[in-house]
Amino acid sequence: MNYNDMMRNVAGSTGLTRKQADEAVVTTLTVLAETISAEETRDLLAQLPKSIRERVPVSGTTLEMRPIEFLARVADLTVSATGVDAETSVRAVFSVLTQAVNSGEMNDIADELGAAYADLLDRTDRIEREEARELAEQAAEARREAARAILEEPAPIMTSGANEPATTFGEPSGSALDLVLSVPAALAHVVVAILRRPVQTGMDLMALVRR
Repeated sequence: MNYNDMMRNVAGSTGLTRKQADEAVVTTLTVLAETISAEETRDLLAQLPKSIRERVPVSGTTLEMRPIEFLARVADLTVSATGVDAETSVRAVFSVLTQAVNSGEMNDIADELGAAYADLLDRTDRIEREEARELAEQAAEARREAARAILEEPAPIMTSGANEPATTFGEPSGSALDLVLSVPAALAHVVVAILRRPVQTGMDLMALVRR
């Protein structure tokens, strides 16, 4: 984005004159340079028009500022009586910077400023989306870990009798599987019990006849 486009956007979103928009951009960048590292400041200025970067000093020290202190500092450095509050002009400048430089640079600046600046940088929605995506990835990874744990769990070995070979079931063990396997066994016991009753009764009758 060239210098004219930057001034036009800032002036259009704030109602400032072109000269006032120029002051807002330079002032905001000057305070930003005091807040982020010198290296990051140089990376940012390298992507801005020459007429802007030549007027923004690179600070040798980094000052810790809360957003409210940042705005107060911008207001103190603003010479023109614009009738526009510092927050409005700073938000407009940050919005233009987002369009003027690459996203990686703005991400680096946001990281250095910290989460407290998310609202001023108009990055709240983006942060929420990133957090939601991270949570979704964590949930997906947890599901994959659970699936791997089930697949890697040793398969149960069941025997039908002392002299019969063991039968191995390839499916993973678990409470649901144990329940399914126990149902046929329980039914078999019931059937055997029912069948035994008439046989036992017939044997008892034959014993009485013999007597």
